[in-house]
Amino acid sequence: MIEIDAPMSLEPSTVSKELALFSELKEGDPAAFKTFFLRYYDKLLGFVLTLVPGNSFLAEETVQEVFTRLWERRETIEIHSSVRYYLYRSCRNILYNLLEKKATRDALSLSRVEPVPEPAEDAAGQLSYKLLETDFREAVNELPEKAQKVFLLRYYHQSKHKEIARRLHISESMVEKHWANALRHLRKKLAAHYFQ
Repeated sequence: MIEIDAPMSLEPSTVSKELALFSELKEGDPAAFKTFFLRYYDKLLGFVLTLVPGNSFLAEETVQEVFTRLWERRETIEIHSSVRYYLYRSCRNILYNLLEKKATRDALSLSRVEPVPEPAEDAAGQLSYKLLETDFREAVNELPEKAQKVFLLRYYHQSKHKEIARRLHISESMVEKHWANALRHLRKKLAAHYFQ
């Protein structure tokens, strides 16, 4: 088992710092916005790709929309517990809205999915998010060793396929295969979180 070295959870001190930084963003500080963008863009992109594997265009559109709304609605957005929690839930909701709007044929079928409410910070919502974190970790740890290494390097360290291939002494095509298999496995294991 390989431990995830960049967990989805944040230390309480980090959460407090992010909430303070979010207060600066609400005041219109572009530097605070840039910090969140650089910190979360690639992680959110990887998260969306577990829901729509291979559809990088839709994933990028989703994450860009999350940050566009974060900036445009900063004065009215209220976050009291976790900025990360808000961003991940926003990604999920915006993705579903885009899928419904565009009826994307090669993505998830939403015919049996109920509309997802706007991100909530109530106890039930946070419990759901913590369960997602736990299931996400377990799903990653269930991956075969090579696929797990590829996933961790790509998802958490944003390493390029060429760099991963060199580091693991495998071909780029094998990196792509392991990445696709990892996303397929995660999508299957986490399906309950998106169809409830």
